[in-house]
Formats: sequence, structure tokens, C-alpha cells
Amino acid sequence: MFDLHEAVDTLQADAEASGLVEQIGQDAVQTIMAKAFAAVRENIDVVHAHIFREDIEDEQTNHGVARSVIDAVEYLIRENSPEWLRAFLAKHSAGERAAIEKYFQRKGSGQ
Repeated sequence: MFDLHEAVDTLQADAEASGLVEQIGQDAVQTIMAKAFAAVRENIDVVHAHIFREDIEDEQTNHGVARSVIDAVEYLIRENSPEWLRAFLAKHSAGERAAIEKYFQRKGSGQ
């Protein structure tokens, strides 16, 4: 399976090797590929926009901390692993640790 860039590079190489570029020109080959991959690029843009929006919503909901960090802390708490939790938190800034603490305080109070 190819990613988008590998697919385009492979098609370009095939267009050159087969003589298509010589027959119809590079601009025409690029136009054909651009049309063929337009839907793929639109889907990639939609996915990136969705992920970006989720990250912003997570940071707003979780007091500026990524959801993945909250999930990791919750996992370490469930695993009853204070040493790993301390090591994990030590890798984060004081501001992030304060935001994590605030998140769990609010969660504990039911807010």
C-alpha cells in the first residue's frame, strides 16, 4: 500500500517511463494526477481539520492538557503505579501538572 506521496511519485515515474510525459506533456500529466487525487486530498484535509478541532476542544475541556495526557494519568492511577505516575508527571511542566491536578479536582467534585 502506498501513501499519497509514494503513489504520486510512482505514477510520475510510470508516466515518464511509458512515454506519456513525452506524448502529452508534464502539465497534462500533473493535471490528470491532480484530478485523480483531489478527493483524497479533500478527505485528508477533512480528517486534519477534525483532529485539530478535537485537540482544541480537549484542551478547553481538560484545562489546557491534551486528552492523551489525561488518559495516561488515569491509566497509571488505575494501575496503582505511583512510581510511574510520578515519573510521568515529572516529564511535564509545572503548568501542565497544575492543569492535570485541576482536571482531577473538578472530576472528583462532579463538575
